[in-house]
Amino acid sequence: MSGQVWTDYCRMLELAGQVVLREGLQALTWQRPDLPARWVLKSPVHLEQLDALLDVFPDATVIQTHRDPLETIPSFCSMVAHGRGVFSDRVDPLEVGAHWL
Repeated sequence: MSGQVWTDYCRMLELAGQVVLREGLQALTWQRPDLPARWVLKSPVHLEQLDALLDVFPDATVIQTHRDPLETIPSFCSMVAHGRGVFSDRVDPLEVGAHWL
């Protein structure tokens, strides 16, 4: 598989994920017409898929905060360790930290 084919495939997956998100938010908005139709989302996934996010949500406003890496890296590693715990009985937090540093 050529590099361009792989890149196009990854882009298609990113767009598909954002379309599913949009449709889910539309369904939730439809179910609650009494609430404002504005959504505030916080997800690290969006940082890797900003192009796809903005293609699917062209009117989106993106606010990117900056935090001290000494605070965010342990938080991120904790999240990864908990995620691994779903699939494994053995998760070494020190190994997770060493991998991401």
